[in-house]
Amino acid sequence: MKMAIEDDRKSEKPIGKKISRDAGPHDKSTKAERLLEARTPIPQIRRLLEALAYNEHCERLSLANMGLSDNDLAILMPVLEINTGLKKLNLETNYLSGDFFIKFFQAALTNQTLEEVRAVNQGTSYTNLEEKEIVDGIVANTGLTKRLRALSQVSINLRLQEDRQAVEKAMLRNGDL
Repeated sequence: MKMAIEDDRKSEKPIGKKISRDAGPHDKSTKAERLLEARTPIPQIRRLLEALAYNEHCERLSLANMGLSDNDLAILMPVLEINTGLKKLNLETNYLSGDFFIKFFQAALTNQTLEEVRAVNQGTSYTNLEEKEIVDGIVANTGLTKRLRALSQVSINLRLQEDRQAVEKAMLRNGDL
């Protein structure tokens, strides 16, 4: 089944699969997860992200396995600084650099409403300096939490053991707050 979002002209545009409950595009009570298909055009993804800036109803967004690069998701940083409704974001299996994630976690510090970020299996590796800055952004964010099932709410590939431990410690701290 196809899902649509409202733009300023109140028209519906199909943009992907909706897998949670069966609610219409005008149902304001829905907390639907918006999943996009791998063949969704980049301009359409950008329009979705722009619309997400002031949307308080979408709590989960999955942009996994879409082959996205830093330029494709550049609009995401200002959106994170504005949006207060988004809780879970999946960016797994794309081509996002360490510089992207540094900016991403810095932008997420503005509202600190994002609770879960999945970003493993990127097509690029990070330098030690980039890893440190990514970890600093994660540790500074008290919104990112740790589930009771001992599953970290931030999943990102870090090479250095001390960085992985710092993220794990921050997730435990945030879970206790």
